[in-house]
Amino acid sequence: MGKILLNTANITCNNKKETDLRAYVNGKVINTLNYDSKEVIMEYADTDFVFLIDENMETNDTKTDVSLMREIRRYTKKYKESDVETKFSDFEEYISTTVTYLDDLESSGEIQPMNRQVSAAIISYDRGLITTTDTESAIYISGGNIVKIFTENDEDRIKSAQLPALKTNDLIILLSNTIAKSVTSVDILDRINTFDSAEAIAQNIASLYSSINNEEFSVTVILVKLIQDKSKTFMRNEINTQELPVDEIQKSYTAPLQQIKFEGKPSKKESFWDETTDDVVFTDKKNKSAKASSFDSIKLSKSESKKRRTSIYIKRAVSIIVVLGVMAALILGMVKLLNVIFNKKSSEESPTPSSIYSPIVVPSPSSTPTPEQSSSAEPTDSPEPTIETQYIIHKVKVTTNHTSLNQIAAYYNDTYSLNYPNTAIFVEVIAGLNEIADVNMIYAGQEIRIPITPVP
Repeated sequence: MGKILLNTANITCNNKKETDLRAYVNGKVINTLNYDSKEVIMEYADTDFVFLIDENMETNDTKTDVSLMREIRRYTKKYKESDVETKFSDFEEYISTTVTYLDDLESSGEIQPMNRQVSAAIISYDRGLITTTDTESAIYISGGNIVKIFTENDEDRIKSAQLPALKTNDLIILLSNTIAKSVTSVDILDRINTFDSAEAIAQNIASLYSSINNEEFSVTVILVKLIQDKSKTFMRNEINTQELPVDEIQKSYTAPLQQIKFEGKPSKKESFWDETTDDVVFTDKKNKSAKASSFDSIKLSKSESKKRRTSIYIKRAVSIIVVLGVMAALILGMVKLLNVIFNKKSSEESPTPSSIYSPIVVPSPSSTPTPEQSSSAEPTDSPEPTIETQYIIHKVKVTTNHTSLNQIAAYYNDTYSLNYPNTAIFVEVIAGLNEIADVNMIYAGQEIRIPITPVP
């Protein structure tokens, strides 16, 4: 199967932090924990892509730990192995199941009522599927016109629609509920004056919304640049990734933004689909001292990204080793203490052996008796008691409340009175014992060994 070249851009602004607003751009999670606003621009070629914007689709309650973003990340780990129809049906199932579960928790009073919305899209070569809770939050534009893909008066909580065969310059726009309620698709189409840059389109939409409202928002623009012939196959070629954090995006959107022009081309003249083509590097031609945009560009190369991931893994490994070392020291100290106690008891119960001398008369020519010394048997040390760590196997089930490592650790620590002072320590012990690299990534059906020997 051939590949498709997409130019994508996401702008997320959540300076008030009143809404848990996040976006997923084909493998990259965009949130505003460290920044009030963030812009991410990507252009790459592949066969499959996943995009999502969710609002309040997560709960951190220890009994009901649910996250749509986590479920989508699990889905993307293995979805490429399936056929297109299975990809689409599983994608819709992951979203609808999570949304329904959160709605049930809210209706039963277990979590607080909130505005929970999602807008998502999956693309497999030239086919696409859009799944959303609000039909106004997803727009499909083809041939310069808005194409209606959802049925009217659909009362279902989750609405899904497959797209016609994608073509060059087709646009898929995902919006947060705040934008969808304030700006119509016709207004957005009127602001699109070019089909060359997803970034320019995203900035126009953000500027249009910010001139009306100052609440949080997120917009993802997906622009189809090229579609390769299916007869050609080649390796994945990621072209460009830029992440642009912003401190005061709302102020800059009250007036039309200056568009940043990027230029770049492969260093060789081969076709873009050729495997030997170098990565395209985008550069800003404006003077560095001039403020062309409110976004400060931060380019993340593959090597830097790899270094960051390696650093994270090393820190986690060191943390696990430290925790295991502390646990080993505690167990060793406990064993030594028990040995001292048992040895003291055995020494008190067993009297100290003494030597006994008794004369034995042996017939001999000499009449002088020869005394012979006999001693009692040497004392033997009593066997040292050993404490073996006991384990049980926990099987993760979606139907239970124990679907995260935090929940599992908290449950067994309380049930078996394991005396761990902090659930995080027990989580690291379980993760190290089962070789779990990411404590947030466990799946239904996974069997996990749980140590149930109490610590002193």
